[in-house]
Amino acid sequence: MQQFQAGNIDLTAFLFVYEWKKGMSNAKSYEVSIALQRVSLDIMAEAIHHDRAKFFKEIAKAVDLLGSRAVDQLGPETYGSAS
Repeated sequence: MQQFQAGNIDLTAFLFVYEWKKGMSNAKSYEVSIALQRVSLDIMAEAIHHDRAKFFKEIAKAVDLLGSRAVDQLGPETYGSAS
C-alpha cells in the first residue's frame, strides 16, 4: 500500500489551500484573483450552511501539510500518486 503525504485530507480542502497558496505566490501583497475570492466564499458558505465543521478541520490539516512549502515544490506526490 502506498502512503502519500496528504494522508486522508479531503481533496477539496487540499485544493482550496493549494489554490490560495498559488494565488498568493503570484500576487503582490497577497492579493488573489476575484474569481478565487468568489469561489472561496461560495465554498465556505456551503460548508457553513450545511454545518460541515469537518471541512474547516480539513482546511487546517491542508495548511499544516503545505505549510511553508513554495507552490513550485508541490507535485502530484504531495496529494496522491505520482505515477
